[in-house]
Amino acid sequence: MSSINEKPISMTDAVLRPESLVYADQVAQIATGPFVTRLTFGMAAGSPGVPPDATHSIVLPTPAAHELATQILRLLRDDAAKKTLQAELKAWIQTLDDSK
Repeated sequence: MSSINEKPISMTDAVLRPESLVYADQVAQIATGPFVTRLTFGMAAGSPGVPPDATHSIVLPTPAAHELATQILRLLRDDAAKKTLQAELKAWIQTLDDSK
């Protein structure tokens, strides 16, 4: 419980605090409307065809969600970014081969 004299936590503070980090292995649901979009993340249920167990949701303005999607697509279409990801993955796979 916070007291009246405590400084409120800003969004920047909340994002930078380690306890605000979450892990999810897939998107469970996307709900969008004219004003806000909700992204619900989850963990694989373990059985094929079973939807993931929802673990966290983020609600953001729909224009911000649109910008996020645009940035992700731009990154995935960028040849230099793809080459970097491929090289990093290849190096990681090599460490698995080297550990035999």
